[in-house]
Amino acid sequence: MDFMKKEKLPLDCVRQISGNTGYCFVFLEPDGERTFLTYKGCETEYSDDLTADNAANSCSVAAVTGYYLLDVSSKKLIGRLKALKTTGCKIVFDPSPLAGKIDAAYLKEMLGLSDVLTPNRAEAEFLARIAGNEPPEQWAISCSEKGAAVIIKNGAAGGALYESGKKTHYAAVSVNVVDTTGAGDSFTGAIAYALGEGIPLAKGVKLAAAAAGHTVSIKGPHGEFDIGVLRC
Repeated sequence: MDFMKKEKLPLDCVRQISGNTGYCFVFLEPDGERTFLTYKGCETEYSDDLTADNAANSCSVAAVTGYYLLDVSSKKLIGRLKALKTTGCKIVFDPSPLAGKIDAAYLKEMLGLSDVLTPNRAEAEFLARIAGNEPPEQWAISCSEKGAAVIIKNGAAGGALYESGKKTHYAAVSVNVVDTTGAGDSFTGAIAYALGEGIPLAKGVKLAAAAAGHTVSIKGPHGEFDIGVLRC
């Protein structure tokens, strides 16, 4: 909250709730890779009270992480997303490394609601396997032909956008990797921004790669940086 206030980011749709805050220990390797040990708190429990009325009535994009589908409130969250979908809201879904722990029925519903999927390579392999033992690329093309764009992230090797049955490779931004914490979240956030601004996904993935690259170049979940530095 202090960071957002300092950067003069809008807070009119931010909700703070009571309850025990979860926490996360990050074990950082010399090459910037990390391992998490987490304890879930109130931040994983979805409630409609978290959605401000003005956001619910005018939301153009909703970004959802798979971690939010591990809780008993998953059904309520999916219900809210279905309602948003009827208003024209686009949904971005990042399955997360724990995609295999999500209830199969909830995962199927979430995939059906999504306009854009942003799995990494391992997550894409899992989703392709449960879809019928398809190769990840074939699964991604199939999803894109049915209307859901898929972006398979592959770290420093860049990744690929699958849209309308076509594949477009994008390159990672070359940076000095300090800490990979938050790279995927920055990527998904940039994709959500691109959708909200009407930026084509072919350009949006470049912005997302730049956001992820900037994130891994600083230590910590967001660091103290100028939010105006990203360009694509």
